[in-house]
Amino acid sequence: MASLSTLAMPSFIYKFYPYYNDNLKPGKSDMLAWAALVSLMGFLIVTVLGLTFKELVYKKYSANSPLFVTYYYWVFPMGLGLTLFNVLEAFAWNLHKSVFTAFLKEVEWRFIITILIVLFFSM
Repeated sequence: MASLSTLAMPSFIYKFYPYYNDNLKPGKSDMLAWAALVSLMGFLIVTVLGLTFKELVYKKYSANSPLFVTYYYWVFPMGLGLTLFNVLEAFAWNLHKSVFTAFLKEVEWRFIITILIVLFFSM
């Protein structure tokens, strides 16, 4: 969902960031704004399709993945977070902040998942 929602904006950032960086003043680059806007529009399209074909998803996954069907609506906020993270990660890599993004991807993400698991089992 997140990969489809980005509409290849991380690739756009990787490819054109050097051009934007060389030819525009540091405060004049609108690349991140456009990438985020296009990704949000892609996420909106994927969300509409996901809600439109909800019955098909229920039918396909209810036998083998009943928890997916139960928590189907939670997929969309998680997909939005991953979509925005993918765009921001690509931009941060071009700013040479790869250690920070690796920390967020590996440590913080697992910490958040651990908290969610604990909350789920404590209810």
